[in-house]
Amino acid sequence: MTKNLILLLIVLLTILGSYHVNGDCITDPSTTDCVGYQYPEANATADINSLCTAMFYMPVCDLQQACQKASLTSGVCSAWSLLADSCTYDMPMMQGCKNFNSICSNTSVVKACKDYDSITGLPNTDVLNEQIFSICNEMSMEPCTQCPISTTVAPAYLKCDQLDVYTALCMSMPDMSQCSEWKEMCKSGSPLSESGISSDFCSKPNSEASPLMQMFFHTGILDYILFKSWVPRTTREFAGSWFAIFFAAVFFECMKTLRAILEKKWEPKPNSDSSDDLVKSSLLSGSYPPWSWRDIIRGFLHGLELTMSYLLMLVAMTFNVALFFAVIAGTIFGNIAVGRFRSYKPKVTCCD
Repeated sequence: MTKNLILLLIVLLTILGSYHVNGDCITDPSTTDCVGYQYPEANATADINSLCTAMFYMPVCDLQQACQKASLTSGVCSAWSLLADSCTYDMPMMQGCKNFNSICSNTSVVKACKDYDSITGLPNTDVLNEQIFSICNEMSMEPCTQCPISTTVAPAYLKCDQLDVYTALCMSMPDMSQCSEWKEMCKSGSPLSESGISSDFCSKPNSEASPLMQMFFHTGILDYILFKSWVPRTTREFAGSWFAIFFAAVFFECMKTLRAILEKKWEPKPNSDSSDDLVKSSLLSGSYPPWSWRDIIRGFLHGLELTMSYLLMLVAMTFNVALFFAVIAGTIFGNIAVGRFRSYKPKVTCCD
């Protein structure tokens, strides 16, 4: 009988203790019993759902979806960790943060308020809104279509999955100044980069991301240049592409000059007795030189010159201002360098 009474008392004390912790540690987290308190995962998930119902574009919503897709519930994907990041650095005044704010008040002794897997560098909704608006105003990129912008002033909040859009923009062009937060969030060894959802937010620049075709003059560096794989995504790559196009235009001018020099050299001599003398044509009126191996060279040079001219035209038709002027600058420089060698008088015949 005594043993049964003791066991009953232990069970009652356990239940009462559990009730005290689960109830009072939310309203009064300053008692020593609350040091090891763990907010139930289901409650934390419900609070996140409350936040995302009110503002679906918060970063915590995209993170929660990525965690659910990967079936992860620990580390940065712990509901408590996601809730803590959101309520600490983003929207602490929202209804979904009420319990968290109470548990982690200034007088709280709850260890979990500080000991959780925080995502270092995670930008809040205000920062994401500002950075997406800034990027999409500078250049029209494919992810921007998910956040339609119809004003010249940043709206209160862009109605889109902001963290997903922001990371997609920075994956395409990681050297943009607006991507400093993304780099901090995804730097090597950071909690997010080491998590099971890093591929959703911290992938290396995606070579398959498609730039938008903009049929009007525009700035920026993300454009197809002749080939699907030639898409500069950093300022260094774009600078290299600019100089490649510049020197291609210089080479085009050199080819035209070479052909002009050869044509001048191959001009038939009116008083020559060689096989290159002018011959009468029965099909066309006038006199023409006979066919020779020079015509093969002439044909290849003409084809190469035509190819280069069309390639440079296609580069100009990207409507990228910098690339357009790379073509213009290259032709100007090339003409200054070798254009004078193309200055010669037309051939003179006895019929002139």
